Amino acid sequence: MVGADRAARIARYSLSPKLERVIETFRRYLHLPDPTPLVVALATVAANLKPGDAVWLLLLGPPSCGKTEILNSTLGLPNMFEASTLSEASLLSGTPAKDVSKQATGGLLREIGQFGILVLKDFTSVLSMPREQRAQLLAALREIYDGSWTRRLGTDGARRFHWHGKLGFLAGCTDEIEDCHAVISSMGDRYVRLRMPALDPKEQGLRALLHQGQEQEMRRELVSVVTDFFGQLDLSAGESHIGEADRGQINSLATFSALARSAVKRDGYKREIDYVPDAEFPARLSKSLLSLLGGLLAIGAGRDFAFDCVRKVGLDCIPKVRRQMLDLLIESCNEPSVANLTEASRLPETTVRRALEDLQAHGLVVSRLAAANHDSPPIVWSRADGTTVLRKEGGQVWCLTSDAATLLAEAGCI
Repeated sequence: MVGADRAARIARYSLSPKLERVIETFRRYLHLPDPTPLVVALATVAANLKPGDAVWLLLLGPPSCGKTEILNSTLGLPNMFEASTLSEASLLSGTPAKDVSKQATGGLLREIGQFGILVLKDFTSVLSMPREQRAQLLAALREIYDGSWTRRLGTDGARRFHWHGKLGFLAGCTDEIEDCHAVISSMGDRYVRLRMPALDPKEQGLRALLHQGQEQEMRRELVSVVTDFFGQLDLSAGESHIGEADRGQINSLATFSALARSAVKRDGYKREIDYVPDAEFPARLSKSLLSLLGGLLAIGAGRDFAFDCVRKVGLDCIPKVRRQMLDLLIESCNEPSVANLTEASRLPETTVRRALEDLQAHGLVVSRLAAANHDSPPIVWSRADGTTVLRKEGGQVWCLTSDAATLLAEAGCI
């Protein structure tokens, strides 16, 4: 689930020469030891160009980590539409007829028509809206993902605005989305996510300085190489290589991730669990991951790299702190305590406990009381990276449930 050196592992994968050329062009300008975000973004475009439901991808990462340049590179392709921010009115305008200008399009969805892919470089701007406005927009986006949205207004004697079609979605976002997880999850999550890989900040900064003043030239070349790449692409490539075993693997991954990202309702003041809504079913996430796999194979990622990317996307759909706890439990050679997990994650103990409780509520982890035996030597918690930490005798320890371990094994994650 967690690779010690993901970039080195990816270097051993066999990619198509055309995809390799795209990656090398990006690497001339950007510090990109792990090309997964670029490859997954291109695969998302390919997946949306193929028949089937839309795939909505969020690239998650801190400011200035490379999300925007990757997203910008797709804007030279046909049917790509850029927006800086969104609102219900910008999607389908309800301006009274007497106030409509000659340049009006009727809203972004009218401009897009029955098919398009929307690129939003800063989805964080949507998440930072006032709560009621944000909830209305997220509800509209859910319906748009499903292929149809009707907006009703009281202007001009009550008017009805309707759109139907297929809208793909590519966006960049920061960890602000973690604060909105409960809202998005309880309403029905339509997004798949990819966390930007960790980078050496000095290397990344030096690469940016190396090309200072050449930004416009760089962006033109990145747009050009992506446009040329898609101009030669056979979208049906690789479809025959997806079999029943592959679908089973993706379904196990989606089942695990859907459980791990399902909502848990907590009291707004004390933050104690009020109740646990029914967990998300895996159907929608399974279809998105399978479509993404088809897109990865179509762009020449090769089976090994394609499945590696799909597993990463599936697991990155899990909220960040929950994911950290799962990674640590999987790395463990025995059962860690909360103190061990707190030390390893460098998070507050309360935060660690809440994440574990959320996962426990959906049946993915379990705790037990370890008996203290003062005649025995200290218990050692061993991690996969070879480090060991003394664990206090007795107290509560945690591990994956057998069902969770089975799903991860079936998905090829452990």
